Order: sequence, then structure tokens, then C-alpha cells
Amino acid sequence: MSFEEKVDTTMLRSSIKLLALLLLLSVGVGSVGKAASFDCDKPTLFSSNYEQSREGINLYLSDWFGYEECMFNNIDKIRGFLEFRAYLNEFYICAPDYTVAFNEWKTDLISERDYYDNKDFCNEKNLVKLDKILNAIWDHIKHLSGGEIPKNLLLQQRAWLSFYELSCHNDDDHPYSRNQSSFCKQREYEFRILSLSRYIGEGGDSGWPAQSIDDLLNYMSIKE
Repeated sequence: MSFEEKVDTTMLRSSIKLLALLLLLSVGVGSVGKAASFDCDKPTLFSSNYEQSREGINLYLSDWFGYEECMFNNIDKIRGFLEFRAYLNEFYICAPDYTVAFNEWKTDLISERDYYDNKDFCNEKNLVKLDKILNAIWDHIKHLSGGEIPKNLLLQQRAWLSFYELSCHNDDDHPYSRNQSSFCKQREYEFRILSLSRYIGEGGDSGWPAQSIDDLLNYMSIKE
């Protein structure tokens, strides 16, 4: 085979590899967008599917919580950070139209008790997501520490768990009190996550914590 023929063959192989890579990337990008929803139907209270009535609101909430359950049931199928980030954005705010209706509708279709019951439910749902982020932080720390979590961090975590249980304790069964307690848990989880982020060099500079959960997720690579 002549030199020219070898060059032509090499260029042809390179072109085929490049085409295959471009096809793979195009399929991959499409699959991320499709996989993030998992065919879960996201309801909208202000669509024509729901009347402005208690029955309509109850139907909307039922459909919304069904959507939340569908998304949660598929959360372990997420692979890679970009897909995980897009997935969280799909349902990060629980039943948002319900909040708007409570604040803006003049027909008193949503009682304060029902509203705070719903808020508490949403807070508890968000805690599941925050717990998964916290576990991902620990996975990073363990990886960077050679497969073991440093003893000082284990002691810190035990102390935080005790503080977390005491600081957000709630004996009152009133929806407002439960909402305050579950909101407290969210804030404590967020603070703990951001505090630990300094050990994986998030926020742009090694040794500095991330400024917010969003910043953390933007910098962090969620492993499979």
C-alpha cells in the first residue's frame, strides 16, 4: 500500500469514528431530555382540565402527587450529573400552582389548614431529595479520602444528627407547626450539605463551601 493510500485509509477511518461519535452524542443528548421526565404527566391547575372549585383543586393535588410519586420512583434510573440536574428541575417546587391559587384566588377554595398540610407534605418530599444530595457528598468525601470517611467527620455527623433531631422537634399536630418543623429540617439539611461541600472543593476554590445548593449542583458531578 502506497503512502497516499495509507493516508486516505487513515482519514477515512477517522471520518467514520467522528461520524459515529457525533451520532452517539446526538442520541445521548436526546436521551437525557427524554429520560428526565420518564413519561410522568406534570399537571397544571390553571389548565382547562381543572375547574376552579374544591373538587378541581383536590383532583389537581391528586394528579400532582401522582406525578411526584412517578418521578421519585424513577430517581434511581438517573445516570450522570447533567441528567440528575435536569431531573431535579422538573419537580423541585411541589404543586406550585396550588401556592399561587392560595395567595391569589378570592373564593376561599383553599383553607389555611389545607394549605399548610400541603406545604408540610412538600417539605417532606424535598427532604428525600436533599438526603440524596447529602449521600452524594459523602460518596465524594469517601472517594477523595481513599475509601474511608475521616473520623473527625464521622464525629461531626453524629453530633449534627443529634442537633438536627432536637432543633426541629415538633409535638404539635397542627399543620402550621408541622410545616415549620419540616421546613426547619430542610434548612438544617441544606446547611449541613453546604458545610460539607468545603471538603470536596466546591464553590470554585478548594477548601471553601459552596454558596447555595444550586451552586453546589452546578459544580458537582453526581456519580452513578
